[in-house]
Amino acid sequence: MQSLKDIHTYKVIEAWRLFSEQNVVLEGVLRPEIERSWKRSKAMGLNPWTAPLPPISFEAIDWLLNENRDLLKLAQPIMHYIYATSSKFYLDNIVCLISKSGIIINKIKNNDPYLSVIGRRTDEEHVGTTPGSVILKEEKPYAVGGYENYMNYFQTLFGGGSPIFNSSGEIMGVLGLFNPFGKIPEQPLDMIITAASIIEDSLRSEDSSRCHTDENSPAFTSLLNQPYHNALLINSEGYVVNANDRCAEIFDIPFRNIVGKHFKELKIDLNHLLTTEPTPENFEIRLNGYPIPCVLDNCSKVKGFNKIEHYLLLFSEDLDKRVLKKTINVPVDINTLTFNDIIGVSDSFGNVLRLAYKAAEVTAPVLIEGESGTGKDLLAHAIHNASKRTGQFIAINCGAIQPSLLQSELFGYEEGSFTGAIKGGKPGKFELAEGGTLFLDELGEMPLNMQVNFLRVLQDNTITRVGGSKSIKYDVRIIAATNVSLREAISNRTFRKDLYYRLNVINIKIPPLRERIEDIAPLSTYLVNSISQRMGIDRVIITPEVLSIFQRYHWPGNIRELSNVIENALIFTNNNKITPALLPDSIIDEIDKKIVENKMDRSEKEVIIQTLTLHNGNITKAAKDLGITRNTLYRKIDRFHIKTEDFNNRFR
Repeated sequence: MQSLKDIHTYKVIEAWRLFSEQNVVLEGVLRPEIERSWKRSKAMGLNPWTAPLPPISFEAIDWLLNENRDLLKLAQPIMHYIYATSSKFYLDNIVCLISKSGIIINKIKNNDPYLSVIGRRTDEEHVGTTPGSVILKEEKPYAVGGYENYMNYFQTLFGGGSPIFNSSGEIMGVLGLFNPFGKIPEQPLDMIITAASIIEDSLRSEDSSRCHTDENSPAFTSLLNQPYHNALLINSEGYVVNANDRCAEIFDIPFRNIVGKHFKELKIDLNHLLTTEPTPENFEIRLNGYPIPCVLDNCSKVKGFNKIEHYLLLFSEDLDKRVLKKTINVPVDINTLTFNDIIGVSDSFGNVLRLAYKAAEVTAPVLIEGESGTGKDLLAHAIHNASKRTGQFIAINCGAIQPSLLQSELFGYEEGSFTGAIKGGKPGKFELAEGGTLFLDELGEMPLNMQVNFLRVLQDNTITRVGGSKSIKYDVRIIAATNVSLREAISNRTFRKDLYYRLNVINIKIPPLRERIEDIAPLSTYLVNSISQRMGIDRVIITPEVLSIFQRYHWPGNIRELSNVIENALIFTNNNKITPALLPDSIIDEIDKKIVENKMDRSEKEVIIQTLTLHNGNITKAAKDLGITRNTLYRKIDRFHIKTEDFNNRFR
């Protein structure tokens, strides 16, 4: 393994800058493996400045841990020994075990902040050049450090590792030693190679025979390791023997719920693929009664260890006809809502989910900002469900409760504390949310005098019931949401600055629907399917004309307004289609107005261009001819993006 001390740090930094900004390779600076990896990363369209992806789902992690159980069992004691030996050099070292798909499946590190590395991607397809991705691609021991990492986020990372092969010569994973904040001495890195060899010997000695007898084990792994295809392995009786991660994603079913089940149990109609000769190129997977259009890439017969024929299907979604898998799900129970249930494919909403994933890993207060109807409550619930909080999710709307009652609602009250108080008193929202999450909706509506009491409760970590004297300690995570600008409220002295900073530790801004154009189609399809199912009517489709109108409308009420418009259309449709005739007049009128304005703008632009051409670009003469001032003409030139090179003379 080449030493990282041989790397010329400043030259690599310059090489990375030139490559990331200008796609220029600085000759003679990069090692060949790094240069190849950078070029592959760039070719895949990876942005070196983007934030890292969140960990894979808990279900996928569980499946990976089960698939790699032998490797995990054999590697665990060796990883502990390496960490104990290497930590005398640097306390920040992390010993990691990476699956062959590039996912971290185990780590040895005592500090809690590193717990979140399990489930993180290190493969080249998702994060570009890293120690793990280079080792998996080159299939040899290797070390990567600093600016050799493709993503800016990882450029404080140094580390190396060695691949682990099974008795058939197939790579099973990577054993790695990393330091997120600095270099690692050569001695422990060399030790990694020896440790990987020990694990390989142990794997060979335990060369399991169960792959020959247990068809539900991860057999045919190399065949299923298809990064660009959904892969499904079926026995002759129609039972699923194995599936890769992409296939599990398209079905939206955890891995453990796929293997060993029959097509009919999974409500998937693929039987014609096994009986039709020749194999059709296009087919549909039916999930919950709705089709997912697919293109078959290959269907072949393969023999298992027991000599029984199986069918290996490699297929992909038909991108021209697909319906996003999330849009065909039935409405989920709010208490089991996950991030995967929240629909959004736009980059702006992807950033929201990245922050939400991070918020779920910690217990710090979260402030969610966004207009009414953007789904702040759903995001708060998903953060709670994804966290380790075992208590309830308790919500309170600060704007819907009379100011005089808000204190007793939050903190509870003792018996006899006021007229109408129930016998025995009543616990408040804080007590009900013990061990869980308290969600404060419409935080900006909280009265100033209540803000003082609430701030004191947050500082002291105790509450006192109204009419009581006993201090009650609490363990509650706070998530707040607002549809108003709290900074403006602070300027207007209607919200306390100290409370704002106390709650605004993690800030998540949900963009309005008009700024998420890419999300309107999948959201609309989801709402049509879920509302029509609730109403008990046959499946209804949205015409392309309606989707086009939806994408041009500004949606002041956001998703809530979109849902109401769709529900109204479903009530009055009689041909299982939502057409423009079923939309409210207010939406059609606004779209028509925009069309007229665009036509007027185009006409005005043409007149200005003609006048400027007539006067050879002379601003003074053109403005006089048009009957407007020079400054007004300059503003219109800027507004209509009129290019100065369109005219013979300089603007003057």
